[in-house]
Amino acid sequence: MDRLAKLADLTYPEVSTLINSVLKKNFYSFVNDYRIREAQRILSDPNYSKKYTIETISKNVGFKTRSAFYNAFKEITGVAPKFYLKTITTNTTQPTKSKKKGNKNKERKV
Repeated sequence: MDRLAKLADLTYPEVSTLINSVLKKNFYSFVNDYRIREAQRILSDPNYSKKYTIETISKNVGFKTRSAFYNAFKEITGVAPKFYLKTITTNTTQPTKSKKKGNKNKERKV
């Protein structure tokens, strides 16, 4: 938080108060939210998600343990990272099915 305060040209208590009052979360939650959003972005990119494991991605976004990453991911997104990845992969690889029930634009013979 000291680094953030310095970058924002604010004091440590000012940054803390700002995060608490405006974002309604503590610094720890603020950082985890940012890390999880970054993990979601990486998992959504097939160039990365096919190349790296979930554990590698979790380390790259700043988590030290697999369990801390999984807990934060599920708390923020509502689903486990593997389920999220499976959902993203399924949604981007399956063609959408059309539910056509005949042609409504057919000309009527009179």
